[in-house]
Amino acid sequence: MKKKFTILFIVSILMVFSVEIGFAQLSYDFNFIGAGARARAMGGAFIGVADDATAASWNPAGLPRLEKTEASVVGLYTTTSYSMNDEKIEGMDQKHGNLNFLSLAFPLVVGENNLVVAVAAQRVIDLYHSSETEYYSWETKGGVDAISPAVGLQLGSQVSVGAAVNIFTGKYDQEETYKLTNETETYTEKYSGSNVSIGVLFDLQKFRIGGVFKTPWDMTCKPEDTTDGEEYVISMPVMWGVGLAWEVTEKLLLAVDYESRRFSTSEMKVDDESESLEMEDVNQFRLGAEYLIFSGDNIIPLRAGIKSDAKPFKDYNDEQVVGGVFTIGAGLIMGNVNLDFAAEFGSTEWDVYQGRKLSESKTNLIFGAVIHLGE
Repeated sequence: MKKKFTILFIVSILMVFSVEIGFAQLSYDFNFIGAGARARAMGGAFIGVADDATAASWNPAGLPRLEKTEASVVGLYTTTSYSMNDEKIEGMDQKHGNLNFLSLAFPLVVGENNLVVAVAAQRVIDLYHSSETEYYSWETKGGVDAISPAVGLQLGSQVSVGAAVNIFTGKYDQEETYKLTNETETYTEKYSGSNVSIGVLFDLQKFRIGGVFKTPWDMTCKPEDTTDGEEYVISMPVMWGVGLAWEVTEKLLLAVDYESRRFSTSEMKVDDESESLEMEDVNQFRLGAEYLIFSGDNIIPLRAGIKSDAKPFKDYNDEQVVGGVFTIGAGLIMGNVNLDFAAEFGSTEWDVYQGRKLSESKTNLIFGAVIHLGE
């Protein structure tokens, strides 16, 4: 059954199939977070910050903080390697890049309050994976994207609210070649669904407190060729997060986030039958900092952060697998143009079977630009 290779179904049957499937599900990131090199350099602690063109993906209540029309573009390049008991595993290295985020935001004025409308597109789930052994090669491409019209409204001087409708679309292309027979099998699956993100932001001068709630949704998974399998549905869980930002000085900003994704409630539905995916909740702590260096008319931000990297499954010892990520980054603010760079260094290790430890090392390089359009 080919659909055993799809994203969430892989997790539910992790210990049943081959070790290679374990590599695949490790490479998928279930800590769904927002986009942007600035935010990611700060460890993803951005729910309480949310003051640039990427706000629609973090907390749409931050959109009213935008004073000019803004456009943003973000690219991401990922490299991943694996080892077993500190010995590198050949044929499992991952290297690929994609266009991660696009947005356009328009500030308006309603009375004395700021109203901002925006539209964004983000690669939410990256499904790229490749592996090669003596007997076969396997590569998957594609992912799940979100197209998100959003709006944010300022309510007085201290409170703003926002909402985004996330329209999910995308596909998964798999190609598997058996070297002994030189036979190649392909499989394509398409995804669709929608949900709503609702946010609030309190601005208390030196402190900002943000919250975001994302409604649960059903991801419909449909094989392109119905002879390869039948349509099924994955119930994606409710997700919520809170964040605090502290403007210590004009130059120094500190932020912390907590976000929860209730994957323990996720099910797979085929026809009228439902089955639990038996996944773990994915909870994440994020901590970040930004320091501004003023140089003439330009500003050079320096950023760093850390975050936990929980996986939705347990290891052989019945303990949830949790890795860690360290982030750094810098930027250059020149008039109406902001250029940003971030690097994320992640590491995860888990016991596969009686002391056999599988390790994943991942590096994400993120490049972003924000352009202010207008005076």
